[in-house]
Amino acid sequence: MIVADRRAAYYISGLGYGTPDVAQLEPGVHMAATTGPDDLSIPRIGRHLPRFCDAARPLPPDWASWTRLLSDRTLPAGSELNIPPRSGFGTCSSSVIGIAADPAAPASWHFAAGAPDRVGYAPVMLDVPSVP
Repeated sequence: MIVADRRAAYYISGLGYGTPDVAQLEPGVHMAATTGPDDLSIPRIGRHLPRFCDAARPLPPDWASWTRLLSDRTLPAGSELNIPPRSGFGTCSSSVIGIAADPAAPASWHFAAGAPDRVGYAPVMLDVPSVP
């Protein structure tokens, strides 16, 4: 699990018992899966982390450079982010969330209420006060 605010981001992992492990993430682009953040031996991370790092950095509320990658279904099975339905499993929703470093700037959340290549992303209106 990743927990983040405008000041820091943390990767939290555990086996369901005992104290979870907590690691602070450096600023930048990260992906997490079953083994931890940025593990390029995981096919999905090995394929996509470089693609996100090479893509134009989104400037919310314009997420197009990343939502195109999240919607892509042209990749080999096991390495896609937008997983087609098979054996009762597949992508059923997707979100992109941005929190600006400036406390006065609004957060940005776009949500796909289904497979993003089929339904697209729509903004979610956030009515929350800014917190420093």
